[in-house]
Amino acid sequence: MRLNRVEKITFITLSITIIILLIVLFINISKADVSHKYIHSIINKISKLTDKTPLEKTFYFDEKESFNKLNLNRTNQESIKTIPCLSAPLAKRIYEYINSHNGISDLKELSDIKGMTKKKLKDLDKYATVMGGHSGSAAWGDKVNLNFTMN
Repeated sequence: MRLNRVEKITFITLSITIIILLIVLFINISKADVSHKYIHSIINKISKLTDKTPLEKTFYFDEKESFNKLNLNRTNQESIKTIPCLSAPLAKRIYEYINSHNGISDLKELSDIKGMTKKKLKDLDKYATVMGGHSGSAAWGDKVNLNFTMN
């Protein structure tokens, strides 16, 4: 089988095009490899700076347990004052502490407040939570006394 002149030119052109495309592909792969090596070196530098201890899931939230508790992150100062184990000044300090820290994630954080003892924290745990619970009068508004009689 013999190729005519047009077929020869077409074959040579296609061959050259394929060779050029292979060279371009090889160059792009080389560039990507260099880029990946650079990114890998950055990741290695960062990993040397980070803590390698595995994360443990220690948080437990029982919605049923906290259902009747006052959520300190969503309530107001008046509702905090109603908690039996807290004085009015301590309730005010708790409210201000929570607002200044944009909420708390654990009741133990309140141990930083002046006047908050371990015993009060333990008692507070019976009435308050930071997850779930209700908002107290912040959601309900002022309570209306319906225990009255009309003559």
